[in-house]
Amino acid sequence: MNYGYLLIALAFNATANILLKVAAVGSQGTGIRALMTNPFAVAGVFIFGCNVYFYIQALRVLPLTLVYPVMTAVSFLIINSYGFIVLKEQWSAASAVGYAIIILGIGLVVSSYR
Repeated sequence: MNYGYLLIALAFNATANILLKVAAVGSQGTGIRALMTNPFAVAGVFIFGCNVYFYIQALRVLPLTLVYPVMTAVSFLIINSYGFIVLKEQWSAASAVGYAIIILGIGLVVSSYR
C-alpha cells in the first residue's frame, strides 16, 4: 500500500484543485460567504482535507524526497491537463516542452528509488 497512499493523495489533490477552479469560475460573489455556500468550494476544501490524511500516510512509509516531487509534479500535470482539455486553456510550445521535462524528471526520481 506504500504507493497506494501516494496515488490516493494525488487523486484527492487534483480533484480538490479542479473543484476550487469550478467554484471560482461559477461563484456569484468574491466574499467568504459566497465561497462558504458554494458546494464546489466546500467539496474542494473537504477533499483537500482527505488529501492531507493520505499524504501523511504516504510520508510515513515513503521518503519525503520521493513523495514531495511526485506529488507536486504529477498534480501539476493532471491539473494543467484538465485546464487544457476541459477548460480549453491554452498551452504554448514552451509549456509543452516544460511538461515533457517534468515527466522525464519524475521518471528519473521514481526510478532512483527502485
